[in-house]
Amino acid sequence: MAKNVLLMVDYGVNNSIHVGLFKIHLKEAGWREGFLEGAFEKSMDLPDAMIEKVVQEEFDSAANQASFKKTYCELFVTEDELKFSWDWNTP
Repeated sequence: MAKNVLLMVDYGVNNSIHVGLFKIHLKEAGWREGFLEGAFEKSMDLPDAMIEKVVQEEFDSAANQASFKKTYCELFVTEDELKFSWDWNTP
């Protein structure tokens, strides 16, 4: 069963040229830009352990091709559609 994968990337000190190249290379690997800057989505039909490995390889490849400097990312995997909600009135 395909799982929804969300990759959140903090671009850190990378400039807009590096970020643009990174986005191009991730798109070539089948990733879609999410609704937030730095969010990328993809559906994968692999076991969780393989998803982590494949995502890391695709991220590393895109980052290397874009000459990325230090950055940070988080990976979220779910069998259901990714959904977000928040409370705007939280003090």
